[in-house]
Amino acid sequence: MKKMMWIFIFIFMLFSVSNLVHAQTAAGMERMRIGLGVAIGKEVLDIEGMYLQTVDFPNFYLPIQVSPGIRIEPYFGYWRYSYSSSYSNDYTSEDKEKVTLMDLGAGVFMTTWCGPVNLYFGGRIGMQKVSYYSKEYYEYDSTPVTDEEYEASQTSWVYGPAVGGEYFFTNNLSLGGEVQLILQKVGEWKYEGEEESEHDYKVSTSYMFTRPLIFVRWYFGCK
Repeated sequence: MKKMMWIFIFIFMLFSVSNLVHAQTAAGMERMRIGLGVAIGKEVLDIEGMYLQTVDFPNFYLPIQVSPGIRIEPYFGYWRYSYSSSYSNDYTSEDKEKVTLMDLGAGVFMTTWCGPVNLYFGGRIGMQKVSYYSKEYYEYDSTPVTDEEYEASQTSWVYGPAVGGEYFFTNNLSLGGEVQLILQKVGEWKYEGEEESEHDYKVSTSYMFTRPLIFVRWYFGCK
């Protein structure tokens, strides 16, 4: 029984060392490599006329390991919510609402390798654009009573430091996590058809918050 236990321990240690060497070779990335990743986390939304809320918002990332110590990582994400209802009987009504959010940005990081684990620290900067559209139509006895259409857009900037790590299971696949400290400068809403305001009234809104993310990255090419 003891002999079998030692055999299993020996096999496990041999497998661990072999996997470590393999992952270290994979993680070393002595040449430039490009990959594709996805991150899942909560995104803050501040839509005018709606409550502050968080939503599941997946971003796609393009990790570019320029050298063993430097990584550039552009990212892109898109989220959309739409709602519509209509009724037609003794009166006619139609309601529509649509919210879209687009993330676009990049990160620059210094990387250090600890066996199969790649640790990185740096920062990200990006643009977040929100578009909002709503329509309300009500008709009674073939006479329009309400016919309102509303369209607005907002562009905000997000930036801040980030630190994370990823564990390489194979040459091409890693699982990791990242924590960000985000400062978001919220842009002013621009309304469709609205002329430039002549008064000096300005509104400035900003958020600071932490954002944890879970990453899965796949690197192209075979060693």
